Amino acid sequence: MMTARRFATEGHRLDRLFRPASVAVVGASPKGGYGLRTLRNMSGVGFAGRLYAVHPTRTEVGGVRAYPSLSDLPEVPDAVAAAIPAPGVTALAAEAAGLGAGGMVVFGAGFAERDSEGRRRQDDLVAAAGDRLPLIGPNCLGVASYRGRAALWGIEMPYVHADADGVVALAAQSGNMALTTMLSGRLPAVAYGVSAGNQAVLDLADCLEYFLTDPDVKVVCLVMEGLADVARFRALAERAASLEVPVVVLKMGRSAGGEAATVAHTGTLAGRDASYDALFRQTGVHRVHDLDELIALATLLAAPRRPRGASIGAFASSGGECGLIADLADDAGVRFADLDPATETALAAALPPYMGVRNPLDLGANAWGDQDVYRAAARAMGECPDVDVVAFLGDAPAHADPLDEIGWTEMLGGAGEAAAGLDVPVVMMTTTTDLTPGLTDLARRNGVVLLAGTRPALRAVA
Repeated sequence: MMTARRFATEGHRLDRLFRPASVAVVGASPKGGYGLRTLRNMSGVGFAGRLYAVHPTRTEVGGVRAYPSLSDLPEVPDAVAAAIPAPGVTALAAEAAGLGAGGMVVFGAGFAERDSEGRRRQDDLVAAAGDRLPLIGPNCLGVASYRGRAALWGIEMPYVHADADGVVALAAQSGNMALTTMLSGRLPAVAYGVSAGNQAVLDLADCLEYFLTDPDVKVVCLVMEGLADVARFRALAERAASLEVPVVVLKMGRSAGGEAATVAHTGTLAGRDASYDALFRQTGVHRVHDLDELIALATLLAAPRRPRGASIGAFASSGGECGLIADLADDAGVRFADLDPATETALAAALPPYMGVRNPLDLGANAWGDQDVYRAAARAMGECPDVDVVAFLGDAPAHADPLDEIGWTEMLGGAGEAAAGLDVPVVMMTTTTDLTPGLTDLARRNGVVLLAGTRPALRAVA
């Protein structure tokens, strides 16, 4: 048996939840479900601490030692995952709070999002947690702390982020949207991923507060349905701005139908959209309209060199692609830079004499796969005083030939060599959002920022 323990006095109050040394999974069963998957996910992300299963009759679940209750564990767990039906969650929270556990994740639904009875159940849960037990959920997928190599996450998840130096922190009320974003393959390495669900105790503002304590987090992404405490969010957004950590928000509930959907999903009132627009504008928060935009903007802002403005120098090996980016840039409010004489001279030297120099620049079909031309074009555009972002457009369909046979190895190599000596980011924008396999990794290895889809890419620059 163990003695009760109070919160640690050092560090942040959520450290034990996001960086636990010990984790208990209550309701883990060999039959499957959230509990067994959480045990597997803890192993999948390389958790090196002490892991316990809690089951009323079994002594082992999924290869992990099991105990009858939290109180029977050999220590107070830092974090608890509740994989049990809703009626038993309140008592479990009271037990965890009384013992001094560091935090809890509640996966199950059947709370405020359901009906009046569910609302009463959620109120009881909040009372049981009190100010002693930080709690994520209910009605959520949990916490994927790649930085802490801990995954209190109830369904399948990507493990790849655990082996990388994460720079993006993500929190969403919707578990599926959090998971989809982490699985996209286009986002830079994720440090933390949170599905907050009903936000009964901890909300997205609490997540933002914690993310800002990690100096390695370069961008924070939030997918929200509404805010309970606007003043607190405002203060945290202003803190993020002072730390030069961009906050990117996808806010649902802009339409009447969207607002109704958010109430049905998590019981959240979306609020007047114009008020959110004003809040985000006043605090420097970047608002996006879908996940493609969120991924593109987070990718651009996480790059070593951030844009200093929204003026681009663009080129492609296709006149049609130049026309496409010209139209979409106008829609997005992105300006094409004015090329100075030195830039025009440098570009002309890289082109056949029959090709004109302009912005956006058509390199001609013969430039496809030419490393020297792409190096020269990227360098010349990047050295132009009016250019904030160098962008080149290309098609990269999912069913294309291997990369080394269609020219991207050479073109990204040339653009990457130029990027290494520039003060502005070099971005590849694809004409569609599907990608040739391996292209994302190839671009990253060459120091080029890959943004999928011309429209979301330009909206990110804007």
